[in-house]
Amino acid sequence: MSVKPMADSAALEADLLRNVLDTVTHDLGGLSSALALRAEVMQRAAPSPAVDACGAIARELRSLGAQLREMSGPSGPGTLSPVPTGSLERWFALVRRFGQPLLGRGVSLRGEVDDVFIGAAASHELTYIVLALFNALREGEQPAHTEIGVSSERGDGSVTLRLGARSAQQPVAMVEDADDEWWRWAVQRAASADIGLQVVGGHIELMVNLANPAPTKG
Repeated sequence: MSVKPMADSAALEADLLRNVLDTVTHDLGGLSSALALRAEVMQRAAPSPAVDACGAIARELRSLGAQLREMSGPSGPGTLSPVPTGSLERWFALVRRFGQPLLGRGVSLRGEVDDVFIGAAASHELTYIVLALFNALREGEQPAHTEIGVSSERGDGSVTLRLGARSAQQPVAMVEDADDEWWRWAVQRAASADIGLQVVGGHIELMVNLANPAPTKG
């Protein structure tokens, strides 16, 4: 009997964590729906600030569930928690939730991105690339009170994201750190996902092909 080679342990762990994440997301959706329904019933019977707070908590839980689905990535139609279509604005809300803690204290995260559809797969890949870059930035010891800004610029069939840094209102140059494992991983993942990654003028630029580019004129 032939013995199959052992799969990479990191890949197995990632697959296991993805399955756990799908289950947590599914259960979180059920809890948020139940809480929202209960808040709606109570609001009709006796409106109060406490009831409004329950409704707000339900909406936040629903938002967290949607973001966790995007973190788990497109896994096919048979999963417990299918991934919604991805937009750049929703992507940045996800990155803000999970990226701000990675950057650490004294570093703020600000974004001005277009409301453009980039697709679920691109949103998933972009999330992991940017979170890896945030890890690299944190390990690079950014100056105190640094602000990380994320902006977007629409092109023909693509959108370019720019990651820049400022401290005391002065630009802080971002540089490529080939010795950092997070940076190398981000570059490798970007290449495999056909997402352009480069450092230009002290900014990190990521170019993503759009799922629904504007029709060409002619």
